[in-house]
Amino acid sequence: MKALAATLACLFLVTICAPAGSQERPVIVQPKVHVHTGVVESVEPAAGPEAFGTTLLLRFWTAKGDAEVLAIQVRCATPEFSAFVSRTSDEGADHLQIEGTVHLLRDGQILVLFDARVSSRAKGPDQGFQAKGSVTLRQGVPKALVSTGDLSLNARFTFDAEE
Repeated sequence: MKALAATLACLFLVTICAPAGSQERPVIVQPKVHVHTGVVESVEPAAGPEAFGTTLLLRFWTAKGDAEVLAIQVRCATPEFSAFVSRTSDEGADHLQIEGTVHLLRDGQILVLFDARVSSRAKGPDQGFQAKGSVTLRQGVPKALVSTGDLSLNARFTFDAEE
C-alpha cells in the first residue's frame, strides 16, 4: 500500500533584540523551510520491539542433579520474553520465573540476557536462587545458565518448525 507522505513545513520566527537604548531595529530570522512530498514505502514504529522475521522456541528448565523438575517453552518473534511456571504437590513447591531479551547472532546463535528466579521447597532444606546474566546459545545445544548445589537452570533454543 502506497501512501502520500505528509507535507512537512516548519517556520520559526526568532527575534533577536538589540541592546537597551540602541536605535537598531530587531532582526527577524527565518530559517529555510524544508518541504518533503513523495510515496512512503514503509513505516516503522517510533518505539517498540523489532520483529526477528522468524520465530524462536526458547526452552527453560530447572533440574536437581540430572532430573528435570520444571520446564517451560516460550515462542519469541520479538526480542522480549517473560515466563512463569509453578508446581505444587504433597512433596513441596517449585517455581521458575524468567524474563529477558534475545538478540540474533551469526552462525545460528543467539545472545540471551536474562533475569531469573528459581525456588524449590521440598521435604528437607529449601533451595533457590535469583540471577541476572547473559549467555550465548547455539541452536539445539542445551546450556546451564545458573547452578547452585544440585539445582540448576538450563536453556536451549531452536527455530520454530511450524513456520
